Amino acid sequence: MTYSSPRRRRRWPLAVGAGVLAVIAIGAAIAVSTDLLDDVESGRAVGSADGGVSGDREAWTAAVCAPDTDLATSANFLYTDAENIAYCGTRTTGSSRPQSIVIGEWPRGADLEKDLARLPSVTWFATATTGDRMTVFVLQDSPDRALLEPLTPFGFTIESLG
Repeated sequence: MTYSSPRRRRRWPLAVGAGVLAVIAIGAAIAVSTDLLDDVESGRAVGSADGGVSGDREAWTAAVCAPDTDLATSANFLYTDAENIAYCGTRTTGSSRPQSIVIGEWPRGADLEKDLARLPSVTWFATATTGDRMTVFVLQDSPDRALLEPLTPFGFTIESLG
């Protein structure tokens, strides 16, 4: 007759429980790392507190501005709350000519639409907020919303004035 000691009987459930916990922890780590890898590969921000905005101003500008146009900076004479104003020509689509885009940064909570309404040629603009700043790409003299679409994978929202 074989007897097992009470001490041995207590260790067995602990060993099984520890093994199950280890398998769960490894599975969770794999699931999290796979999701993070998918986010990085798709261009989504990983762990962003800015509503999923990814990239930086240089990447955003490259997405909508034609590669052969110079990025011109300008003094701020139209938009009272904006900073870091720049201009570029859009990438062409089909037979379209490059259109003018104004790029600027507004403080969070600024009256952006009031600023943009100063120019009657503005119909579409794209915004993304990072930290306490809102980066805005303003399409001028064009009703073609598609020219701002390359910004949406970065987390920008395209809006219409009016």
